[in-house]
Amino acid sequence: MQTVVCAAPTAVVLSVVANRLVLSEEENLRSRSFLRTVDQQRFIAAHGLKRLLISQCVGIAAPFLSFDVTSHGKPFLKDQDLHFNISHAGDFVTVALDKSAPVGVDVEINRDIVTWREVMPAVLSAQDDPLPPLQLWTAKEALLKASGTGFFTDARGLSVKALGNAFRGSSGEFLVDGAWYAPCSNHLIAVAGGSGEYAWHVTRSIDELDALLNRL
Repeated sequence: MQTVVCAAPTAVVLSVVANRLVLSEEENLRSRSFLRTVDQQRFIAAHGLKRLLISQCVGIAAPFLSFDVTSHGKPFLKDQDLHFNISHAGDFVTVALDKSAPVGVDVEINRDIVTWREVMPAVLSAQDDPLPPLQLWTAKEALLKASGTGFFTDARGLSVKALGNAFRGSSGEFLVDGAWYAPCSNHLIAVAGGSGEYAWHVTRSIDELDALLNRL
């Protein structure tokens, strides 16, 4: 079975979430703790999309889904055989779902060259393919999230090799495949792990997102 990767603009997800009871009480409280409106909106959209998609897959009403976190802080769904991961940046939120294996996803907005020069030393390995910073960063974050450790593991110990829109990450501990997808000109999504075969669903309107939810 393919790994499902869903992405949508924050504004679209917020419009869909606004018409439904989606978040848990704890998530509603957390959303109100953000000082900036944009951060609150991204949180609501990311966790709302997560709950809507998972609810359709497992048949449990969105507010009643139960989650916990691993020792490294990666969320997981209690009492269900469904792996997932979420990410949000810029105008997009993204959720990856897989029934067979852990999965990691990262969406990022492209940055100016000065910013990339500042952050890339934290992830760059001599064994990496010579890739644009946005590709390399998203691949490494998705791979580390798929491994379950996130940046508790040194990203410099992980090498990324690319082949077209696909990539492979390897270290002394694991070998994981992934792929990239650009939902628009200045955002990039990377997914890693799962089945290794990815079904991309980028919804750009309320009707498209509703239709996707009804198909799952």
